[in-house]
Amino acid sequence: MTSHECLLATLPGSGDGDRLLVVLARGADGRSGIALIQQSWAEGIGWYDQKRLDLAPEQLRQLKRVLGWVGQGPRQPSDHEPVILSFPRAASESA
Repeated sequence: MTSHECLLATLPGSGDGDRLLVVLARGADGRSGIALIQQSWAEGIGWYDQKRLDLAPEQLRQLKRVLGWVGQGPRQPSDHEPVILSFPRAASESA
């Protein structure tokens, strides 16, 4: 991370030697964005970056939409959206 970055969250990875950093980054043009940094642990080295993905503001908006976020919290179903529950058919019923 650079001096123009602020760590927002550290998410555990699939193993003890992996993690994902969520970083607020400010570019040379002064614009802010989110970066996802995949890190691994190595004895004698410590944590080091494997991959970095810088999300443009529009990508972040789209990602939030895909994940179901509206505003500050998770998206809740509205009264206008039907909720459909599927139940398994009995073995004697035909399709």
